[in-house]
Amino acid sequence: MTVNKFQIIPFKGVDLGDIFFELGNTNEQIIAEFGEASEVVQDNLLNITTEYRFACELKYRADKLVAIICNKHTNPMLGGVNVFTAEDLEEIKQQNDFIEEKSYITFPELGICIGGMSQKRIPEGKAVIVFSKEETKLTDFWQNKVKKKPSEAEPHEVKISSFEGVETNGKFFKLGNTMQQIIAEFGKAERVLQHNILGSTFETRGSYELQYKENRLVAVTCNQYTYPIFNGLNLFETESIEKLKNEHHFLEGKHYLTFPSLGICIGGMSQKRIPEGKLALVFTRSETDIYEFYAED
Repeated sequence: MTVNKFQIIPFKGVDLGDIFFELGNTNEQIIAEFGEASEVVQDNLLNITTEYRFACELKYRADKLVAIICNKHTNPMLGGVNVFTAEDLEEIKQQNDFIEEKSYITFPELGICIGGMSQKRIPEGKAVIVFSKEETKLTDFWQNKVKKKPSEAEPHEVKISSFEGVETNGKFFKLGNTMQQIIAEFGKAERVLQHNILGSTFETRGSYELQYKENRLVAVTCNQYTYPIFNGLNLFETESIEKLKNEHHFLEGKHYLTFPSLGICIGGMSQKRIPEGKLALVFTRSETDIYEFYAED
């Protein structure tokens, strides 16, 4: 991937050369100038909306752009120095007050927070956060100190029904339901991702991810903190998987195993692991072709 030079202007924004992301602009202003983002994530716990544009994440609070994150595929410049270079970073530290934690260094007077250049690395590799004056008091947030609502830590049993949905704690995520029906029964999701390229909306609800197309629930993913049970079999146990493979047609790739006739796709139980560890998906009949393709990785 091309590494681009981005110029940081403290408390103003980020200049990409022919594009300028200005802090304080509304989401509507950004869309009017640059079009729809490829992905949009709504975090209902933190009341933050995130747009993914070029090599940046744009963070909105109350519809105002309050922070911009430049990822490791950029050369973020502050004046004439590159904040991702150890020597240049030391120069900035010599000239400015800073707060240093294991993973992040914050310069409150410059309105920037740098991740992955301290003692401890971060999953993203490196990142620099450029934030507005209003966010200066929230440096703890930008140093990953805000605790999100955790997924249920203890694995719990859930029941999967082919082409129907997932039952958990006496409630049922029913495939085919609208998002409004799900919200009416379960309340707002912790996190909502709008993927404009895939034409899908994804909700995160505890140990589950719900996928919608055209406002209909088409797939439910159960993560590694569940025991997904199908016809008495735990889909995260090797013996159960082998039994299903003996009884049903399946497609197996390096990462995923799909049973088209059952409407089930299992990740992390094939030759190669996946970042999520393990997951089990149940999908609608209309999605069968998609998940057959998914297995051919």
